[in-house]
Amino acid sequence: MDIFADDEIFYVFHGEELRHIFETAFERYQVSQKSLFRYAERRKVGQKIRSFIEQRTKIQLIQL
Repeated sequence: MDIFADDEIFYVFHGEELRHIFETAFERYQVSQKSLFRYAERRKVGQKIRSFIEQRTKIQLIQL
């Protein structure tokens, strides 16, 4: 989430690298989507991350 919330970090990791980071994290770790989006909402980037995951990655989100 911090990648999306912090412009300086986002500038370094964008495009294919960002897609790869998310897909690898979801493949290797048990990601709690509920916690992920709750944290993202607190950082004010919840919808931005959800849109990115749905449109730019192969990750299948569960409907919460």
